[in-house]
This record gives sequence, structure tokens and C-alpha cells, in this order.
Amino acid sequence: MNAATRLAHPRRVLEGPAADVEILIFIAIFWIVPIFVGHAIGKPKRRHGGWWGALLGWLGVIAVALLPAKAPPPRLTLADLERKRGTLSKRRYEELRGELLADATHRECPHCKESMRRDASVCPHCHRESTAWVQHDGYWWFQDGDEWKWYDELAGEWKDVVPATPQNADAALPGAAAD
Repeated sequence: MNAATRLAHPRRVLEGPAADVEILIFIAIFWIVPIFVGHAIGKPKRRHGGWWGALLGWLGVIAVALLPAKAPPPRLTLADLERKRGTLSKRRYEELRGELLADATHRECPHCKESMRRDASVCPHCHRESTAWVQHDGYWWFQDGDEWKWYDELAGEWKDVVPATPQNADAALPGAAAD
């Protein structure tokens, strides 16, 4: 390199192993680090931030940061699983069915959010009391104040029935003959 080139470009040009290190640092800062930063930002938003960081670098990280969070997938119910039975492998179907049936015998403690039996009135984890669910004619019942609610397993939701109680549940459930 001659003197005129050095004066025109005061930055020293690296050659040899030092140039290789400079290139590795450049790649790490502008390509590898955005993968991890994008992943960290995207994971709580249910986005693939690592891919955004890998493909677009820091621009991808900014894009993931600006994107809204995705809604969680809808809760799978027994009715949905039966509809999807033909599209799932037998092993996957049995696995999902087992998880749903395990959920059918347990509920979440309203205080500590740990799993507890549906018919239990005291949580085995935090030892606090909560209203136990009552099993009657194949349905789970729950008393909310003066009203009773029954749990529709197939729909995965509580149904309000006034003035039904577990003792006169037959008249309150769907498909019952009206008087």
C-alpha cells in the first residue's frame, strides 16, 4: 500500500488472521446475535423470532418487536378430537385422548393454580378450600352462589341452568322432555 492510499483511507486495512477475526465478529454481531434476540422477543408473542433474526438480521428483530402477539390456539375438546380422528395417527389420537381424559378428572385450584381432583374441596398443594364439583348423571355440577352450573365436556364450557340443582338435573339437561 502506498502513501497516497494510506492518506486517502486513514483506517488501517487488516490482513491475514486479524481480518478473519474481524469478519467473524461482524457476522456474530449482525447475524448470529439477532437470531437469539429475535427468539427471546418472539417466544412470548408466539412468533418465530429466531427465523426473523436469521433471515433479516436486526431488521427482523425490530419487525418481531413490532408484531402483535398471536392468539393462543383454541382449546381442544373431546368433540374436536373425534372430528379429527381420521387425520391423526392412532398413537397421537390415543395420546391426546389420554390427556383430555386426565383433564376430565382434575381441575385447576382457584388459589394456587395447581391440579386437583374435581370432587375435592381442599387443594392438596396449598390446603385451601374451594367448592367441590358434584358428579350427577354423567355431568359435573358446580354451585355458584344460589345458581348451579353444569360442565359440558364436549363443548368445554359451563352452562347456566336456573333453577336447576343436581337433584333435578334430568329436567335441566339438553334433550330432556319439557313439561
